[in-house]
Amino acid sequence: DIGPALLKAKEAVSDDAAGEGSSGCRQICRVAGPLTTSHPAVRHLDVCESRHCWRWVPDQRLSALWAELSPEERARVVETHAGGQAVRRFCKEMASQVRPKECRASDKAKRSLGAVFMLDQHSLSIYKEMFVVAVEQNVPLAINMEVIESVDGVVQDFCAARRRHEGREMGYLDPRAFQEGSDLWVQYREREHVRLMWMSTMAKVFEIRLLELWEARHGAEEREAAQQASLRAAMELLALEEGGDDAQGAGAASSAGGAGTGV
Repeated sequence: DIGPALLKAKEAVSDDAAGEGSSGCRQICRVAGPLTTSHPAVRHLDVCESRHCWRWVPDQRLSALWAELSPEERARVVETHAGGQAVRRFCKEMASQVRPKECRASDKAKRSLGAVFMLDQHSLSIYKEMFVVAVEQNVPLAINMEVIESVDGVVQDFCAARRRHEGREMGYLDPRAFQEGSDLWVQYREREHVRLMWMSTMAKVFEIRLLELWEARHGAEEREAAQQASLRAAMELLALEEGGDDAQGAGAASSAGGAGTGV
């Protein structure tokens, strides 16, 4: 059940809005849970973490387009795997988006965890559903560290409950219980940081696909309408200028006639 995580994703947008200062500058709000960046061992992650977020800004055009798509077309927009393997298109799109990103996580973590996340279809499906909800409902939604933490909490609770049900509680380590600052905790914190980068990037890839689909279907119409509107505006401006010139010419002629009569 990702309901709590979806609620957190919607709340994240409200929190961002509330975090705007009167000067319009965004105030940095650190996560207060186990995925905090306040510890010196992971404080460097705070530099880039906010830039790894993805936000859906309501767009009626794209939401309406999504409603028009067939189930097969929608599936292609959010396609990541086929036959248990990541499809080539998805890999290339992810690579093109991730490569230029600045991330303070270790190179080792980015390389190894990126490969793991690409194979983790369960995790991908959770954030894929968030994208679909955002587009279908056309409501503000964000994928940020608070959302990552909420999803991780749901997953960890599920794993713990299943192990209890199976009588296998011994040996289970809940990463949320790791001592802050310990090696295990730092690894866990860095892993979830990289997860944020990958999952938010995946949502961005889906958004780009939808934009490209809209462009292919309606882009030409909108460009034509924009050109026509621009042409009409230019014609109206020209008419106004010509009208002004005629008025000035008539005024000058009237003045000249008056001067001749006076002589």
